[in-house]
Amino acid sequence: MPSIEYRSHVKDEQKFWTALDFLYDKDVVRFDHQDSVDDKDGKIRTNEMRYWFRSMGNGDVLESNWNYKFNLDYVSDQNFLREYQNRMTGFDNSREASYEMFGRDFAELDQNRVSEGYVYRNWERLTLTGGLRFEQDPSLGNGNESYSTDDTVQRLPELYAFWNKGKLVEGLPFDLGGYARTGYMLRQEGVSGFRSELYPQLSLPIDLRYASMEISTGVRATLYNNNSEKNSPAKKVQNSQKIQDNASKIVPEFGVDFYTQATKTWEWPQRLELTQKNLGKTQYTGLRHFLQPRVSYSWVDDINQEDVPFYMSEDRIQDGNSVVFSLDNHFTFRQSTVAKDKEGLTHKTSYKDLMRIKFSGGYDFREANRKQHRDILENRPWHDIRLGFRMTPMSWLALDTDAYYSFYEGEVSRLDNTITLSHPRYGSFSSEYSVRTSSYDYRDISSFSDIASLTAASPLDVITNTLILNLTPEIHIFASDKTDLEDGTSLESSLGVGILHQCLRVFFEYTRDAQEERLDLNVEIIGLGF
Repeated sequence: MPSIEYRSHVKDEQKFWTALDFLYDKDVVRFDHQDSVDDKDGKIRTNEMRYWFRSMGNGDVLESNWNYKFNLDYVSDQNFLREYQNRMTGFDNSREASYEMFGRDFAELDQNRVSEGYVYRNWERLTLTGGLRFEQDPSLGNGNESYSTDDTVQRLPELYAFWNKGKLVEGLPFDLGGYARTGYMLRQEGVSGFRSELYPQLSLPIDLRYASMEISTGVRATLYNNNSEKNSPAKKVQNSQKIQDNASKIVPEFGVDFYTQATKTWEWPQRLELTQKNLGKTQYTGLRHFLQPRVSYSWVDDINQEDVPFYMSEDRIQDGNSVVFSLDNHFTFRQSTVAKDKEGLTHKTSYKDLMRIKFSGGYDFREANRKQHRDILENRPWHDIRLGFRMTPMSWLALDTDAYYSFYEGEVSRLDNTITLSHPRYGSFSSEYSVRTSSYDYRDISSFSDIASLTAASPLDVITNTLILNLTPEIHIFASDKTDLEDGTSLESSLGVGILHQCLRVFFEYTRDAQEERLDLNVEIIGLGF
């Protein structure tokens, strides 16, 4: 499989990157049971020419105030990215490289591939954007369903105008923000046509001396100009109801956000004298506690949206009526270090985050009054209580917890708990424990009106341990294991060794997962370029 990659970075914001992997593969998949990637998805693969083309770029247009940004992502079939995920130019490494260079990445491995490009310009309050967006379903063709059955929505073209939040009129306390957009929604099967939307948002910030409050309201008005409609799976999703020509909808919303905050600092005496003996030594000189309670209320009107097309998620806006509360705590150390400057020895001040604790929860009035599917799903208006916790008591120790507790189940419905031990010389060890019960996404499930969508997520009970040991400054070993604690099976294990020698970096890794066993050997010549 040849791979070609090109990068260009001529100035700060002028970047370009493109890559292509391709091969001739005579081992086609004509029957589902022959598929080594997924032999139960009902998909085959009859193409012999296989490839993955991807590219990213951004910069200015001809040295003007207009800028551009684009992503290109197109693959030959639904299995390519998963089969060659772990190559040097595979999906994982390409995604990491694109994020490092551009701060954005590709769609997830098993999702449709998205190619899009935009030209835009920013003013103080206004941003104008125009572009195209194409979404590829890799499972079409190659012996599977025809491309003519594709009901994926393509936005060709799309225009946006964003009005950044700011004063409505000088002298008045109101802020105004929002956006307007229009675009042509095109697909092979299903309803196509123009979709235009106007979404102004008006807010009123209020200073209550010891607290702050913001009242906001908005309305989302959407107009659909349909010009074609074909029988398709998309129409079945809309319950086979007749989509109205030139349909429209108006969805009002309202919200209130109230919060206050307080801080207290404990001062400790400075005991480090400015002497050569204390050079480089550090001492804690204070501890600051920041506390912020917050209460937010949001309401979105419940309107019938079944007579308008379903192009994107915004075409089925979920109604809402809920209040959310949170309590945020930050603890920060102030440190003093004896250091040198031009005039001699001095105390250099720095800050270190010790701990953050956040509690949150809420009450959903819409869920309390829900009448649909009550024989299947009981009403559970109280949100799970969420605890977010991060603590770094030492430079070598970090603790992270994200936990959700359900009053109705009387148990933790979701938990992500990680402990990390690290040393710059000897390496690191981390252990991540994750739990999901069958009810952790209960609020999402209960919002569906389609009874076929009322499916709870599968329970999860997984632990992942990762160890990196630096045997010498040039040699390190790596081991990782992800185990399903429900049945004790290993989901993925890997073992590797890395060697750095002058201008060479060599990395060898063995990996075993549910699909395959593989050996990877990478040899990198550091600094080689042209």
